[in-house]
Amino acid sequence: MEKAWHPHKMTVEEVKALLRILPRAKTFIDLFGGSGIVSRYAIQSGKYKEVIYCDRRRFTDKIEGVEIFHCDYTDVLCFADKHSIVFADPPFFAMTNFDKMSTKDHLRIVDKLSEVDSEVYMLNSKELYSLAKNKIVKLTKWTFRQQDRELQGRVYLYKLRK
Repeated sequence: MEKAWHPHKMTVEEVKALLRILPRAKTFIDLFGGSGIVSRYAIQSGKYKEVIYCDRRRFTDKIEGVEIFHCDYTDVLCFADKHSIVFADPPFFAMTNFDKMSTKDHLRIVDKLSEVDSEVYMLNSKELYSLAKNKIVKLTKWTFRQQDRELQGRVYLYKLRK
């Protein structure tokens, strides 16, 4: 099976920088697990008691110490509570024109993310920052930050818990 290509794939250095920035939590949910690199380093970091990996495309079947779910992305959000972090590096943010983003699946995922009781952290490319910000802010209250030097130009988007 051919793997999907993501134009903003994270390097190991970026993953480690991201995990240094993100706060400790009981559970870390890697919503768009992809290759599993974020989940692998999240469990190795020791900052999270439980790491949940979700990717319906079946990129991997085993990551030591990580619970893997091959299901719809929103199905794992039932594990999200005030003691967890949801990390979302959504492929559709990188591959979709946000001004024309109207597919029910994409909007459903963004809507579900806005409802969870946990903190949601999203990472996107600098080039897509304005498109993402303009679209997402219309859907829900999010806070955006670009100042993370360690992420070298990546945009760090996050939703504050209500």
